[in-house]
Formats: sequence, C-alpha cells, structure tokens
Amino acid sequence: MLTAAVTWIGGAGPGAFSSSTGVVLLKILSLLPLMLVGWLAVRRGWAGREIFSAASLFTVDVALPALTFTQLLRTVTPGTLRDQWFLPAAGAAVMILAWLAGAAMAPLFGARGRRATFVFLVTVCNSVYLPLPIAQALYGDDGVRAVLLFNVGMQVVQWTLAIGTLLGRPEWRTMRDLALSPGLLATLAAIAAALAFPALRTLEGLDPRGAALPALAGSALLQALSLLGTLTIPLALLVTGARLDVRGLGRRGPLALPLAGVIFSRLLLAPAVTGLLMFLAAGAGIRVDEVSRRIIFLIACTPVAINCGVFTERYGGDSSLAAGAIFSSTLLSVISVPGLFFLAELAGL
Repeated sequence: MLTAAVTWIGGAGPGAFSSSTGVVLLKILSLLPLMLVGWLAVRRGWAGREIFSAASLFTVDVALPALTFTQLLRTVTPGTLRDQWFLPAAGAAVMILAWLAGAAMAPLFGARGRRATFVFLVTVCNSVYLPLPIAQALYGDDGVRAVLLFNVGMQVVQWTLAIGTLLGRPEWRTMRDLALSPGLLATLAAIAAALAFPALRTLEGLDPRGAALPALAGSALLQALSLLGTLTIPLALLVTGARLDVRGLGRRGPLALPLAGVIFSRLLLAPAVTGLLMFLAAGAGIRVDEVSRRIIFLIACTPVAINCGVFTERYGGDSSLAAGAIFSSTLLSVISVPGLFFLAELAGL
C-alpha cells in the first residue's frame, strides 16, 4: 500500500498529482517531524524556551545570511539578474496584496479591536523557511536564488508597511532594523561580489592541488560559510515547532471569528488574488519564466510567519490571536499549499 501511495503522489495513475505537486506535498510532509521534535523538546523539558530563542537569533543573524551569501555568490550572474530583476518588486507586490486582503477582511470577521494584528498576520507569511526546501527540491539552486531575491522586497514591506500597521504609525527604528538586517546585508554583499569578482563563483569548489595559499584560504572560508548555511532549515524548523502555541485555539467568543478570518485570508484569499493578477499579467503579454512564476505563487500560499508571535509581543498586538493563527495556518498549510499548487498547475499558472 505504501508503494502505491508513493506512486500516486509521484504522478502515476488516473487523477494523480503532477510530479511537481507531489514534490511539494512530500517536502512539506518531511518538514513536519522536525517541527514535532521542536514542539516536544519544549513540552517534555528536553530544551528550554530560552535555548530556542537563542537558536532563532542564530538562525536569522548567522545561518541564514551564510546561506544567502554562498547561494547568491554561486548563482548570481549578470544574466540571471537581467532575467529576474523583477523578483524583489514581485515580493513587495505580493505582500502588499496580502495587506489589502487583510484590511478588506478584518471588518467582516469582527476584528475591530484586533484590526492591526489581523492585517499584520495576513501580510507577513513564512516566506523563507517553508519555501526554501521546496524550491530547492523543485528547481535546485535556481529555486533557492529565486526565493532569496524575492524576499528582498518582502523584507522591505515587512519592516515598513506591515510593522507600521502593527504599531499604528511609521517609526524610524524599523527602518534602522531593515538597513541593519544581516540577511539584507548578505544579499547585497553577495550580489556585489558575484558581479565584481565572478571568479569567486568557482572558489568554493577549488581543486587544492597546486592552488595558491590565498585561494586555499578563500575556498576554506566559503566552504565553512556553506556548511554554516546548511544549518538554516533544520534549526528554523526546530524553532518553528518549539514556538507553535495552542493559545487561542478552541476558544469561543471574540477570538474565534478573527482567527478564522486570518486563516481564510492568509491561506486562501491572498494566494487567490495573487494567482488572479498573475493570470491577468500573462494575458497582457507579461512573460515570466517558470521558476520565478512558481516561486512567486508558492510563497503567496505559505502560512503566517513564525516570527509574527515575536513581533506582536515586541511592537504590541494580540499575542493570543498571533499564536493561534501561526499554529493553525502552519498545520493547515500541509493541505492548502500542495492543493493550491496543484490547482495552479492545472490552470497553467
């Protein structure tokens, strides 16, 4: 039976998923055990929350920038930038569309006193840690590069419009946080290095036989950064599981309707609006390569970002609504992301 199920997921047989959808489903299912380990680690006392808080900071400030730098250094060329220059702008656009969806739905789901948190949760999606392994499985380095470039625009909107909404006003410190973001700095440094010194692209795989000492030192440094970058996904998944919180679930009354609204808006409405505009753009003659097109839609489908809980605590907001939305949307995305990806492929997106 297991063999038959795997064959069906892989695309064989009537009514089966396409191979790409099967990869998306299988990759999401493979991420769940690591999240479960993180969830159990906190609740069984294997590791305290302070350990996972430190691991989260390490992931965001060290491991992810290392992954970003090495991946972009390896794959960015003048040609790829010419072909995919629009990805940061697309990232910003997808996030703004989600913000508009959240703002439109908040009154309909009784989020009067929680409007800022409602809109913020719909806007900020899991745009790195969930799509990265899926993009790598589907498209290799090209997929990873597309995710990282796409996130440049998303980071700009997150630290301006999204957090400004949560605060109720723009604030200069969020711009400072954006400018000093290790991920953004690593992105800019990698692109500059790749364009100015294209020979660095091959330095990581240098043959040490007969190589000069400076080249060996550079190769060792890049290999160390690459190894550091491989920690990003496992650490992020463990932290995600550790931070999943059931607060806000199972409650009736004022929280139930806004929670349902966030889940509907984040997992269904925002992807639907993004997909519709992509169809309209294609109909207007705007052509986008397959990798970029699929990555844009994939990220639009992702659940509420795990760090939204931290943001609501730091900048003000309804932490219970955030906790419930993160938990519920993350679990439901196991169904919604492959399902929407499958429908998009059927429609030729």
